Amino acid sequence: MTEQCPMCGKERADGQDYCLTSGCGWHFASDIVVDPQSEHSYIQSEEKWEENKKEMQKEQEPPKSEPEFFKERDEKASDSFIQSNSEWEKDRKQMEAESESTVSGYNAQVVDVNESKGILVLPGGKEIPVEDNPITVGRNDVSEYVEFKIGKNPNEVSSQQFTIFRLPSESTRLNEGYDYFIEDRITSVQNKPSTNHTKVNGEDITGQLKKELHDGDKIEFAHMEECVATFQFR
Repeated sequence: MTEQCPMCGKERADGQDYCLTSGCGWHFASDIVVDPQSEHSYIQSEEKWEENKKEMQKEQEPPKSEPEFFKERDEKASDSFIQSNSEWEKDRKQMEAESESTVSGYNAQVVDVNESKGILVLPGGKEIPVEDNPITVGRNDVSEYVEFKIGKNPNEVSSQQFTIFRLPSESTRLNEGYDYFIEDRITSVQNKPSTNHTKVNGEDITGQLKKELHDGDKIEFAHMEECVATFQFR
């Protein structure tokens, strides 16, 4: 049966794809012959295209922000930095300790040479610092100890038993240290020698020239073996 134009009703001429009626121009549907081989090729081509598309998308994906090898490299670098920093901190502390030790030793030496002071420790524990100005030590300084501790008459001790003082040391440069001395005779602050004498380490110094004192020297009052003062460096 001949196909007719649905618009104008004119029959379709053989081999014509369009209606020949003037002003109509209807497009007849063409007979489509499907080639099984072509259809298979099309499906296969479409699969290939899809595969290529995925491959292209994969290639176009942005690189990862932290690839594994970068992360590993950064971790190694961080460990190395931490280790180096730790070693540096250890060295710094060691240097500080050595520096403090040196300074401490130096300060100790300075104190021993320049800042040590002579102290006269009286029987009973009272302490008298020895300064530049000469001072006398006598009855008032030990009367309670003599009377109540050893039970003797305090008047046996002279009111000015001896004089004690210090002078810039001749053995140190620029007078940085001091030498300490004791006298039991007429001095700038003592009117006369003591009545019952003074001994230093068992040696009677009454009426003698000044005697240099050393750390630990024992000073005996008025022949009282129980009434002894000790000279010390502090």
